[in-house]
Parts: sequence; structure tokens; C-alpha cells
Amino acid sequence: MSTAAMHEVLWRSATQVAGMLRRGEISSRELTELLLARIDAVNPALNTVVELRREAALREAAAADEAIARGGRLGPLHGVPMTIKESFNVAGLHTTWGNPAFKDFVADWDATVARRLEQAGAIIVGKTNVAFMLGDFGQTANELYGVTSNPWDTGRTPGGSSGGAAAAVAAGTTFLEYGSDLVGSIRIPASFCGVYGLKPSVGIVPLSGFQPPGPPAGPSEMLYMSAVGPLGRSAGDLRTALRVTAGHEGQAAKANRWALPPSRHRRLEDFRVGVVLDDQQAPVSSEVAGPLSDAVDALDQAGATVVEGWPDGVDPVEVYESFEFHVGLFFAFQQPGEDVATLAGVVEHEQRRMATRAAWSRYFDDIDVFLCPATFTPAFPHDPRPFQQRTIATPEGERPYDQQVFWISHPSLPGLPAVAAPIGRTPAGLPVGAQLVGPLYEDDTAITFAELLTEVTGGYQPRQSDESRQGAARPPVRLPGQPHTGWWPGPDAGASARPRADRLPSAPAQEQRGPVAAQPGGRVLQRWRIVPGGAGQVRLSALRVQRCRGVVADPLGDPQLDCPGADAPAQPRVVVALARLSGLGGRQRLDHHRVALQMSKLDHLARGRGRCPPQHARCGLIDRRGHLRVLLT
Repeated sequence: MSTAAMHEVLWRSATQVAGMLRRGEISSRELTELLLARIDAVNPALNTVVELRREAALREAAAADEAIARGGRLGPLHGVPMTIKESFNVAGLHTTWGNPAFKDFVADWDATVARRLEQAGAIIVGKTNVAFMLGDFGQTANELYGVTSNPWDTGRTPGGSSGGAAAAVAAGTTFLEYGSDLVGSIRIPASFCGVYGLKPSVGIVPLSGFQPPGPPAGPSEMLYMSAVGPLGRSAGDLRTALRVTAGHEGQAAKANRWALPPSRHRRLEDFRVGVVLDDQQAPVSSEVAGPLSDAVDALDQAGATVVEGWPDGVDPVEVYESFEFHVGLFFAFQQPGEDVATLAGVVEHEQRRMATRAAWSRYFDDIDVFLCPATFTPAFPHDPRPFQQRTIATPEGERPYDQQVFWISHPSLPGLPAVAAPIGRTPAGLPVGAQLVGPLYEDDTAITFAELLTEVTGGYQPRQSDESRQGAARPPVRLPGQPHTGWWPGPDAGASARPRADRLPSAPAQEQRGPVAAQPGGRVLQRWRIVPGGAGQVRLSALRVQRCRGVVADPLGDPQLDCPGADAPAQPRVVVALARLSGLGGRQRLDHHRVALQMSKLDHLARGRGRCPPQHARCGLIDRRGHLRVLLT
């Protein structure tokens, strides 16, 4: 195999390289040496891998090759080198959770996940970095190992606390990873790094050995929102990893046998897809709004049935509040202190949690999968400030740091499976991820949908010229106890104030006034958010960027809408959830509970200027996210 071909192997999925190994196209020893060389080359810039078991991994690879030569039954990951999040016990490796107090702890037993991966044939070559005590969902940094950077831009975060895991998958320094997710710690990093990540259904993957240093933790029923799950370069890798790691252990395994239920469908056009792409509690930034909307448009065009709106019985604000409460309860149980909830509060929020689960269960009687943002922003620059002082800059203005959690809270509270899947890029080239939520215990429905979505969105794509854009150097792999010279935000990762419910984005800093023109098929320069403003009224708020055909507008002045001439190309049929604009007139499409608004009905726009001549009654339409698409001529 040529050098170029060998390098290309680094970007294959774990499932693909497992097939190559079984067919004898490459040896496990060659593959492991290739991966170790890749780690040596790029890890100084990224700091994804914090400990290696180099010699042991090579010995295991040689043994894997011998087993292949003998023939016989092989595990689904036989001979595949991979890494695992530092917080899992692996015998012979340090488990520190990024805490200097644990720098000398070396595990002498394997976490259940690590043991099952090895039983499936995987070779664990090392561990990836974590946020201090896993206490940060947005960044991965600690005093012991340092800062992990995003492979797409080393000045930006890969997310947290599984940022080392997601960055390693994206950078080709592992073929598969396993992380953890209580507050989005798989899904946010996967979204920021452009890879796939699964938070499985509650309780199906054992947590044994995923713990701070010490003797095995006793059983607990208070871990009902904590989950561990895989990250990979394909949705198929998530399925493979889940199948070999999920299932009961101990006494429960004697009475219960776990199996992954098959996906509801195998074709994209057979899926009924629920969609919510924005919410005023955590409005998505303009950088990610376009790719998300494009993905849903692509689904629609591929034949999937798209149904907009939150499930009946799900109040997104109440769900978010209850999620915060239950996370607080989780930490109160882990570290008892004075901040203890009242019994009445526990009862109220537990009732909310189970009512939310019941509402989603009813919803999935008719809907197969639910698509929403993984988070409101792409990867943002490293921020060493204390947790409560951090904000995230977006084109629409500064946002509270903890608003990242809003979108991931919705499947987390009821324990539903959720896949973060790459669906596009921002104008600056940063990955954008969508969150795909499946019915409880039907993880393969969400995984299969993510797999099929790749056909219309492209899925994981390695960064162009990744070898030539390493950015500022980061410390190389260090053993615990060795000094670190980079910034570290410190252990104070407490929750900051709750996001403001009334917060809406402001206008972009770079204003463009007056009519703008472009050729048909060009880009729409602006979109307006339509916000209810009273009976039959709306107001225009933040702007968005989106592709579209056909325009004419004064984007930031009074909305003076014009229409293309008779020779303009056919307009895309864009519709919006009926509930979003119930105060406006229009023709209802009851089959999809949507409304296609005639432009002549838009004279309710701010200051009453949005009017179209009768002969061009459909020259402007509203998209499914409640944005006015102003078409360019």
C-alpha cells in the first residue's frame, strides 16, 4: 500500500478499517503504527491524547494479526486501535479526571465499557483529555494535562468535557472513541468538531468503572441522566460500538438480555421527522441557522415527511428548568452539601421528568425522529475566564455561556437517545451539527436516520490541508504530574445564572441598507426572524443568511418588499408551522399542519410596508423556521 493510500486510511471509519483487517488489506500492526505516528505528528498542536500505552498496543496488534491468520471468529472491532476518555478506568493507565490531586492514581481494573471494547477486539492505545472533573461542557482544559484545541481551528475549543475524544476522532488520532454525557459532553464536542456522537438511551450502557479514582463505586439509582457513549466518523461506528458495550451486568444480566431494536425504517423517504430549529430561550446564531435549515430542506426534497413544532405536552422552558434541577440533584448526591432541594421540589421536578418522558412517548407514536440544533453556536475561541464570567460572541451579540445546554437538555431529561451528526459548515468553514433524537430504547432509529442523512448533507468530512494548518503549538503528551504551561480556567465550573427567556438576537454589526441585487440562484443576503407581536401582528428581529432563489429588499431599513418579474425562476415552496403565524392569513395545508402565506397577507409587517402587487401574490414566502425569505432578483 502506497504512503498516500496509508494516509487515507486514517480518515476511514472504525467499521471500514475493521473490514480491511478481516480482508487482509492491512495488518493491525501497520494500522496501530500508522495511528501512533499520526498522534506523534499532530498531538503537540491539539493535545487530544494525554497518555499512551504504545508498546502494549503494538503487542496486542501483533496478537490480533496472528488471530486473523489462524482464522475463526473475530470480534466486530478486531484489531482496530482506538482511544478512550481519560475518566474511564483502564488497567495500567492513570485515571485522574484532570485533577492534580489524583495525578498518581493508576487503575488496576477496567471499566465495563473498556473491557467490552477489548472483548470485541479493539486495541486501546491511550486516553484522551477531559475538562477538570468533567465540569465544563464548552471547553476541555485542566491544570494537569492542559488545553485541548479544535482541529478545525486551534484557537477554538473542541467542546467539553469529551473535547479530547471528539478532537481525536476529527483529527485522525483515533478510529473510535468512548465518552460521557450528562450535560451534553458528547453531543456538544461532536458538533463542534464535525463528528458523530451518541448519548444512548438511559441505563443501557453500564457506568461501572467510569468514576473518579478509588475503589469500585456502589450501585446507585441516582445516575438516571448520566450516560456514556461512542464517538466516530460515521453513524455506523456508533451502532457497532453500542452493540458491543450495551447490556446489563451483574444480577440484572441474569434476568434481562439486551438487544438493540432495529430501526423503524431503512429509507429516508419513509421517515416522519419532527423539526424545531429555533427557540427564543436559546436562539441559534446566524452561523448555524443556514446549515440547519438547509439540512431540513434537503430532507424535504429527499421525500421525508417534515413536521414542525415541539411535541404536545413539552414546554421547552419548563424542560430546561427541570433539567437544571436534576443536574443539581445529581451533584448534590455525588457531593452532599448545604444546598439541598426541598422534598416538594424533588417531587415536582420528578413528576415533570416523567411527564416529559410520557409526552415524548406519545409523540413518537406518530413521529420517528426529532431534529433540532445540538447547540446554538459553532466552536468558539478559547476562553480562560472564570465560568460565570464567560460569554460567547455571535454575529447577533454576546450570549451567556450556559445557553449551550438548552438544546441538549430536551432528550437528556427524559433519557432519550440522541445523536449529534455533522450537517454542514458555517461561512467561516467551522462544522455545524444537528441533534437527532429517537424514541426511548430505539437508539438504532436515530443512528440509522443519521446514517441516511449523510446521503443529503455529506456527513463527516476531514479538514482540507489538515497537515498544513496546525496553528499554535500545544504541549505534547505528558504523564500526570508533569508541568503544564498553558492557561487553565480552574476548577470552579459551577452553573451560572439561568439564561434570559426574553433574549432575542440584535441586528448584525455590519449593516447593509437599500435594495440589493443578485443573479437568480445566488445567495439571499438576509432573513428576518418573524416574532408574534399581538393579534395579527408581527415584528422583525434578527437577520439570517440563507440560500434561496429569486429578491428585492431593504434588509435593515423599513421592510419594503418588491417582487421579481414574470421571467423570474420558479420560487421554492417554503412553509412555516401553522402555530408560529396563527395570527396571519393564508392557505392551510392541513396534511402537514403548515401554512403557505401569500405575500399580499404580509401587510401586517412592522410599520405596514410589506405589500406585494396582486399579480405577484406569492413572490415572498415564510420558511419553516418562521423567517421571511426575501428573494433576490
